[in-house]
Amino acid sequence: MADKETDINKLIESNAFFHSPRSVYYNDNKLYVLASKKKLSEREDTDISDIYEDCLYEVNTDGSGQKELFLPGESIYEAFIHEGYFYYSTSNIWQKMDLINSGNLEKDSLENLDYRIQRVALDNIKGKPELIYKQKGAGYIPSMKVYEDYLHFSDYKITSDEKDDKKVVYEYTEKICNLRNFEVEEAVKVEQENPDLKINKSSIVPVDDGMMYIYSLVDKKQEEESSNLKPEEQIDRIRKGEVDNFESNFVKAKYDGTILEEFKMSSNLHPVAFLNGYGKYLCLDNLLWSKNGLADTRELQILNTKGELLDEVTPPENAGMIIGMDNDYIYVDVQNVQESTGQIIDIYRVNLNKIGTDEFKFELFFTRSGEK
Repeated sequence: MADKETDINKLIESNAFFHSPRSVYYNDNKLYVLASKKKLSEREDTDISDIYEDCLYEVNTDGSGQKELFLPGESIYEAFIHEGYFYYSTSNIWQKMDLINSGNLEKDSLENLDYRIQRVALDNIKGKPELIYKQKGAGYIPSMKVYEDYLHFSDYKITSDEKDDKKVVYEYTEKICNLRNFEVEEAVKVEQENPDLKINKSSIVPVDDGMMYIYSLVDKKQEEESSNLKPEEQIDRIRKGEVDNFESNFVKAKYDGTILEEFKMSSNLHPVAFLNGYGKYLCLDNLLWSKNGLADTRELQILNTKGELLDEVTPPENAGMIIGMDNDYIYVDVQNVQESTGQIIDIYRVNLNKIGTDEFKFELFFTRSGEK
């Protein structure tokens, strides 16, 4: 009930209070919260980064026993807990972001930076963190997922243009690290010989006996021309049919990235969509397509892992992105504003066991009333 407390000083003293909590993890009958710890009294001339530092807290499952467990001494971008280890990525790029965005950053300043993935054992939290991956230069790791013994992560590197030191170039790659020996490889092993084409790939989703993703080979020149346009200009080109929908393909692979199967997407599927998946089902969500008026309605297409369309379902009005999927359900959050109660945050779900029936529709799962 700490969220009902109006006195900020009392609220901060609550065992349930965390400053800027970002993630909650469960491991071996404990909860772990990644949040910010205040390390200095706030003064007008003190930078915000000097007031707070990232901290991993340990909490009992009944909410009691809040304990400061681990202070990395660096800003954490992405983190998770897996098999007794706390994995986290750090970067010292943040102190240079204003210069990067303004175009005033010299090449030498980029080369003196680095970014890393490290881990520390929860049962030896005061031990020296173990280095898993490190890159010199400007960049960061925006996402990490682990499947069995393989860490999948995205590497977002920032370099300067060869012809113009002050022009920033962004390079995004997905990689896989074998946690048994820390060897790192490219995540996408699709081969293509045409230098004029580029591989665009969806997020990786877990399915039975492996993982799946969608990739397309797109024309580099056309993509570059499109990237120089404003969003509304890009949408207008699509409406006029001036942009090709390139052939897309499903890939099923082992967790180490080895391709098991590859096949084309059929023409009755959304040409542009977020890919979600779990177990024996895939889900294509045309959220962006419908939001920009390129589709009449938002539809979730449910497929099997052969890419065959099984059913479609429309989320509730004002639904956000899919927030979870398992063998039985897909969950979405829905935000509404009501005059009497203010903002209502609901979670709806659809039962995947009812695919192909009249009962395959979203139902209210959880509701929380916010203050007006």
